[in-house]
Amino acid sequence: MDAKQNISSIRHFLTMRHTDCDAFAEMGLPDVVLYTDGSASLSSGTAGWGVFAHRSDTSETSLWGPVITDPAESNWIGASRPTNNTGEISAIYHALKWLSRDSEKHSPGTPQRVNLLSLTVCAACVFLGTTR
Repeated sequence: MDAKQNISSIRHFLTMRHTDCDAFAEMGLPDVVLYTDGSASLSSGTAGWGVFAHRSDTSETSLWGPVITDPAESNWIGASRPTNNTGEISAIYHALKWLSRDSEKHSPGTPQRVNLLSLTVCAACVFLGTTR
């Protein structure tokens, strides 16, 4: 399965299930939902991150990339090793960076209700019995 198919599968699963979680029922519908995930491969020594963003106006965006560990690279955010944790943190960083730019286009100066979820957190919500 390639990266685009992976994002598509994650998007389908998460958009179908996140509204079932009790925590979401309390908050009401957000303006933006950001799903993030990171992963690493011990065999290749690489790590990556992915973001799926869904706006209440039904627009969607997918972002992904490698974890940058070279301080000389312009996209380096401080990772010293390509690990699952640096993948997770990179995904959250890139999700918030995207949100900052995108919100200026969609609703400059207006506060947004945002749900930011790690895929790991959402899976725990669904699989640990906290769904309705």
